Amino acid sequence: MPPIVTILVVLAVVMLVVIKITSAKGSEVSEEQAAKYSKWIRILVPVVLIAAAIKYFIG
Repeated sequence: MPPIVTILVVLAVVMLVVIKITSAKGSEVSEEQAAKYSKWIRILVPVVLIAAAIKYFIG
């Protein structure tokens, strides 16, 4: 079996486990929590993109 197939199978199994666990413990997110998460995501996404660009151009 090629390595890519093994990687995809492991990834699929991990995704199924994570989906099962998170759907079993589902909880509502309040508007305050959603606003807090949104603020952090708006900060972290550009930081990650800039870090990836730096890594790409440096080597």
